[in-house]
Amino acid sequence: MSGRAVTAAGLAEFAGRRVVVMGLGRFGGGVGVTRWLAAQGAKVVVTDLASPESLRDSLSRLEGVPFEFVAGEHPPALLADCDLLVVNPAVDKGRSEFFAEARRRKVPWTSEMNLFLQRCAGRIIGVTGSVGKSTTAAMIAAVLEVARANAQLGGRVWLGGNIGRSLLEDLPSIRGDDMVVLELSSFQLEDVAQIQRGPQVAVVTNLKPNHLDRHGTLEAYYGAKRNIIRFQAPDDAVVLPADEPALSSWRTDCVRRMTTFSASEVRADLFLREGQAVFEPRGHETAAWPLFDVRDLRVPGRHNVLNALAAAGACLAAGVPPECVAGGL
Repeated sequence: MSGRAVTAAGLAEFAGRRVVVMGLGRFGGGVGVTRWLAAQGAKVVVTDLASPESLRDSLSRLEGVPFEFVAGEHPPALLADCDLLVVNPAVDKGRSEFFAEARRRKVPWTSEMNLFLQRCAGRIIGVTGSVGKSTTAAMIAAVLEVARANAQLGGRVWLGGNIGRSLLEDLPSIRGDDMVVLELSSFQLEDVAQIQRGPQVAVVTNLKPNHLDRHGTLEAYYGAKRNIIRFQAPDDAVVLPADEPALSSWRTDCVRRMTTFSASEVRADLFLREGQAVFEPRGHETAAWPLFDVRDLRVPGRHNVLNALAAAGACLAAGVPPECVAGGL
């Protein structure tokens, strides 16, 4: 997709700038970025195709925030003196005439997640997948909290992204030794290509056909998901299922620190053996660490066993000692 994305070196100062937020959302997807931009001194205009009545809950969360609101349409006139367009991830940019007009006028555009990724000082664990990413992200945050309570983690733990609330307003409080767990949807990840940023630890729970009405093709959907690892640094880490056919090329092409997981005893770093989750990293087959008993998991079901294995892999990749894993699951 053509177009220019805002970068930290480009439009870094928002005070006095006119910023259009495209899509407030019935579930408040644009609330966090609207509050944050207004706090930066930006002149914020929010536009949404829905009626004010259907957006009542979202608008109530913006009480006291200075912004202009345009409902029921996206008037092209809003782009006339627009310094930046912030696009809600729910907006289908490929089918939006308003977004197409912004591109024709060369208006810089970005997303809430891109703004956060460009400015976050903490270490990021990004979680994506067709199913299970919310549960896995919550599990990771819980294990990290256990590690923090046991003095194995120095900073705070933050959970956000596609789960919970926006973390943009927390940016001043997020420090370099903090761990930030982000659930990332394919809609959010397709925009990451504009800023070419990746998490320090990338987790993929699984990969199956989904959201084809939005992405158009399976290749486009898989490509958006793959952005979670495409822009990582060489010393970053990846956690992948060992027996997911759609991810075979990811496992083959990955040159980063990779941890694999499986519910069976296939060749994986994390697997089940007689109901016990075991960590036996490749190259260290003589060393094996028991992590948890599946009967002790707080959330039942085979799918949650896989989620727990993915979460364990993420935390181990982030430096959490094996003995801290069970306490958070």
